[in-house]
Amino acid sequence: MIVFDKAANIVYELGGAVRPTDTSFPYGGTHPVGQWGATAEAVCVLYDEGAPPGESWAAKNVVGEHYQALAASGAFHRAERFEEVVAGIERSLAQPAELAAARRRAVADIAGVVDGRAAERVVAAVLEAVPIASA
Repeated sequence: MIVFDKAANIVYELGGAVRPTDTSFPYGGTHPVGQWGATAEAVCVLYDEGAPPGESWAAKNVVGEHYQALAASGAFHRAERFEEVVAGIERSLAQPAELAAARRRAVADIAGVVDGRAAERVVAAVLEAVPIASA
């Protein structure tokens, strides 16, 4: 599900989004009834307010510059062709702990302290920005 908050100029992308009436997520796991949810989320900032002079956060989002630190972290398998994507997925499924330490370091270095509740905050922001009509 993709939601564009025109007032804030932010795009929210929710992967595996579920409605308040759904009892499970598309890829498994129990979902509490009565609230919106998602198994993955992304926020794309389309404005530069608050950016240091001469820096464009929006441009960094568009060209993926903000992913460079993650790409350099070694926290995931790189792939340039579809076959490499498949091989990386298979390798990760067979050896889930292989890059765990690198992923923990990358999260700490890039995102700081995380609490695992980002999806809830994104859904709350979306609901505040885009009220849902009653069925």
